[in-house]
Amino acid sequence: MFPYWNFSPTIEYPLSGDVVQDIETTWFARMRGSPEVEYKIITEVWSYGDQLGTLTDALLDLAQEQDWPETPALKKLGEKNLEMKATKDALKAQIRRRAEMALEHLKSADTEAYDAVVKNAAATKD
Repeated sequence: MFPYWNFSPTIEYPLSGDVVQDIETTWFARMRGSPEVEYKIITEVWSYGDQLGTLTDALLDLAQEQDWPETPALKKLGEKNLEMKATKDALKAQIRRRAEMALEHLKSADTEAYDAVVKNAAATKD
């Protein structure tokens, strides 16, 4: 005998559920200072990745300028830093290529819209 709940499946279509969510952690409550301030800093001012990247670059620059001996940890830090930068560069190249392909597609489908996008991009260029 089959239970009746086997015959009422739950169907979830793409993007029908909690696909993207902001995960609030409680570890901010254990930090010194205001959790709201800490959260705002890491989300809007200086992310952990930016902080670590700046510190890594500073440490590697200092080690080179001061002619420090190459310890295993310093060597690994340098290698991982180069690997991280290569990964970022590869991803930027992929994003650029996708944008170029989208512009080519827009140009072939709607030249007026293409011209407007290019004009807007040129006007907002830093």
